[in-house]
Amino acid sequence: MMTTLTRKLLATGIFLLGFTLICLPSAGLLYGFSWLLSFAVSVNFQSWVTHVVLWALAAVWTIYTLNTREGGELASKVITMKP
Repeated sequence: MMTTLTRKLLATGIFLLGFTLICLPSAGLLYGFSWLLSFAVSVNFQSWVTHVVLWALAAVWTIYTLNTREGGELASKVITMKP
């Protein structure tokens, strides 16, 4: 039988995995914009700081999008699986 700590860690891991999947489109767009920006200015993609900043911006963008009316309606449709 699983302990309470194991359940909480498993739930946290599942949540983070799901949130990461939700953030993929915004992260892809940010990486694309950064790649285009790298032609004008120097963007170091070999630094881990660049990737942390891009993923943090993707997470903030996703949270902001989910807090809009359209994002909330879409999220409720996905969660409840109703058209």
